[in-house]
Amino acid sequence: MNKFEERMTQLNQELSKQKDDKEQLLKQINDQIDQLKSQSTLNDMMIEKLNEKGVSQPKSIVSDLLMRSDLIPFEGVLGGTMYMSRAWLLTDRYALAEFEDGHVLGNMILIYDIENGDIIWTVLDAQLEK
Repeated sequence: MNKFEERMTQLNQELSKQKDDKEQLLKQINDQIDQLKSQSTLNDMMIEKLNEKGVSQPKSIVSDLLMRSDLIPFEGVLGGTMYMSRAWLLTDRYALAEFEDGHVLGNMILIYDIENGDIIWTVLDAQLEK
């Protein structure tokens, strides 16, 4: 085997190892995402407060927030349109949302309240990732 073939074999082995490492990292990331998705940040008292305000499913609050791209205080770039990509209820009063347009990503923290069955959102802070 000449030096060129030896080097190609070595590079192919390194590439294979990197692919295996990548797959392992992706699995770890996906496992952590699944674990986070299954965790609720709302305790029983918070859920009870929401129930008293007429919210039987806290997921409905998250669903409402995910539909509220009008709350995003930034314009899309390169022809993109901002939309909410993920959201979490932190407590019975605060929420965290992630938004993007396919080019840039941002986060915001919000206060929410339930008044007469309507969810009232107030953006406390928002930023684009750099």
